[in-house]
Amino acid sequence: MTRRLLAFACAFFLCGQFFAIDSVAWAADGALDPAAQSAEDKIVLEVMAKELKRNFDALKNATPPVYFMAYRASDSENSEVSACYGATFTRKSRVRDRYLQVEVRVGSPKLDSSHSIGSTSTSESGLREHCVIIDDNPLNLRTNLWLETEKQYRVAAEKYGRVIAEQGLTSEETPCDDFSSEQPTTKVSSGIILPYDLKNMESMVRKLSQNYKSFREIETSWVRFTVDTYNRYFVNTEGTQIADRSMSTYFMTGGSATADDGENLRLEGQIFVDHPDSIDARMPEFENEVKRVADNLVALRKASPAEVYYGPAILNNRAAAVLFHEALGHRLEAHRLRQIYEGKTFENMLGKQVLPSFISVYDRPLQPRIGAQPLVGHYEIDDDGVPAKNVTLVDKGILKTFLVGRTPVPAFPQSNGHGRCQPGASFPTVARMANLIVDSARQVSEDKLKLDLVEELKKRNKPYGIIVEEVVSGETNTSDFNPQTFNLRPSLVRKVYADGRPDELVRSVRIIGTPMAALEHIVETSDNVGVFNGSCGAESGWVPQSNCAPSILVDGLEIERTHPGKNVKPILSPPAF
Repeated sequence: MTRRLLAFACAFFLCGQFFAIDSVAWAADGALDPAAQSAEDKIVLEVMAKELKRNFDALKNATPPVYFMAYRASDSENSEVSACYGATFTRKSRVRDRYLQVEVRVGSPKLDSSHSIGSTSTSESGLREHCVIIDDNPLNLRTNLWLETEKQYRVAAEKYGRVIAEQGLTSEETPCDDFSSEQPTTKVSSGIILPYDLKNMESMVRKLSQNYKSFREIETSWVRFTVDTYNRYFVNTEGTQIADRSMSTYFMTGGSATADDGENLRLEGQIFVDHPDSIDARMPEFENEVKRVADNLVALRKASPAEVYYGPAILNNRAAAVLFHEALGHRLEAHRLRQIYEGKTFENMLGKQVLPSFISVYDRPLQPRIGAQPLVGHYEIDDDGVPAKNVTLVDKGILKTFLVGRTPVPAFPQSNGHGRCQPGASFPTVARMANLIVDSARQVSEDKLKLDLVEELKKRNKPYGIIVEEVVSGETNTSDFNPQTFNLRPSLVRKVYADGRPDELVRSVRIIGTPMAALEHIVETSDNVGVFNGSCGAESGWVPQSNCAPSILVDGLEIERTHPGKNVKPILSPPAF
């Protein structure tokens, strides 16, 4: 199971296809006209609710009966501009995609078509998106909903037959309902779509990309702005009706070079911008990010490949945040406790110590920022139509709860608003992280943390330790088919020598470990919290997610050397020089 910061399964089926209802009206400044948007929201919800009622009234009396249905619709737009050495090479303006998803549950909340059978789990898929381009006509939306409902009912009915046939053939330690009943929620037209000037963004990336001309060693480079707006519509047979919207803007930059030994080096950086109208004021920040990426990429060309290592180390705050995401966060997503093939690391650990007593961990989807830093995982209502809740996962080292969607677990029969899925993709909702926040009661300054690392090296007679400056991605395995491991892929790692020699940059590093061992080895933390805004991929697709943590000192970290592909060093100088 790979996730970037990055057995897909389905007990009921979701299917995606294009839809359209009236054209969105735009104001002169490029912003959505609020009055027109609100009118469209109401039309879409009305059409969806009407067709939902018509189909449910028929299928609830079918054999086998449907007891729950939900319709999801997404309407997204993407704009992008990118440049290299002052020249634009990508320009996309308001590329619009629209999808439908249909959820049909057969049986009853106690036992339904989502129930795990044999080696099959609630997220088994095999789904394929079916895209149909249609005219701006409400009847077309209803027609596509009707067709997809028909298909998904037949799939769910067939699956429910297998569920019934296998009852009694396998044992469950603690029986539990398959679906939680929730109170209906109504929210229409929340969120703000701010205006943005794509021509201004293009001018900015052209200017920023010229900074790479100062670095002869960098072979390729790019600078990019992306703007994504997302309108979401949701209705279900409990009476929930949701229409809301969100917006995200990213600044991204990266480059590549070839090391002296031929290793292909790539480095990237990104900044999440929650308000696109603020990008002009943040120009110095973007320039610093370009320079940081370029300087580090040039330095990595001269760095030595890493050696296999186990011993004391520091993970800087953003790197530590990814460690908590991979080692802890995914294992606290409650739906995994219901799946036959899962390792269930923390299944029997409620009320027990899973972290040092000075560390607490929260997931707070309702928190839009931490300090001045916006959090991309913020939302008010999850993708099951359930209001989000802030939860305390670990309190002073003691495991308190799990992240729960509408798939209950014995200790937590109700959702805490963490059901999430990728917009416009054919994946079911499952419990996922939103804004994972780590808090520590044992804090020191960053300088003191490094001094303590050196002291730990001397005590253990280690010639050097490791500081992990940046991590670009991570992945973890939570299934019982393979060892319960995780690995992180750092982009910047330094050796710190116990005898006081200058720090030394190394490359070709991968961090590996097992969850409980890695978390147990945390000695202390800094007082400086960092934020890793990214996108996490798992059973329900890719969702925006934030991880926040201070830097941590661990008395045991294992790294191994990677063996990436090799490049042939260029003979000729780049034309920019």
